[in-house]
Amino acid sequence: MFAGSTFGLLAGVVFTTLLACGCLSDLRTRRIPNQLVLALGVLGLAYNCGVYDISRGLLHGFAGMSIGLAVWLPFWLLGWLGAGDVKFFAGASAWLGVSGALQAAGAAAVAGGILTIVWLGWERGIRVAVEKSMIAMIHPKVLASPSATITDRRRLVPYGFALAVGLLAVAWFPSFLPL
Repeated sequence: MFAGSTFGLLAGVVFTTLLACGCLSDLRTRRIPNQLVLALGVLGLAYNCGVYDISRGLLHGFAGMSIGLAVWLPFWLLGWLGAGDVKFFAGASAWLGVSGALQAAGAAAVAGGILTIVWLGWERGIRVAVEKSMIAMIHPKVLASPSATITDRRRLVPYGFALAVGLLAVAWFPSFLPL
């Protein structure tokens, strides 16, 4: 998506930098600032207006945002993701459009599954991570809320990282992902 022109390469650097800032914030505080989400969305719309004419660029960007929001909103409603994660993905999806947002959501879901298993293994041990993963395949609601013994926000999975991995994979390597 960003290859082929100086404008695209510069836009890719900005996109990657904003996603990296979101990841760092999520890792440190388990929060993604609204100002960062706003910057992602506005710059994504501007990028699309630079690639296409203004009306098509705005349509492409807003459609991507809408799909990005629609895909992850149910997971927020179930309590599986934070609102910041959902807004982060929606804002970044303004860069990718509908098809890119759908591809990125799939890639992010895979990355999120791997991240969750690794995080559980790190925090609670491999045996607990494997047991909880197996139970979650049958009863996904077991993942809806953290254990009663976990009250420290730092122990929650920083899912913004998985979302950023999916977004970056699609933005930089669109031909490797089917859809």
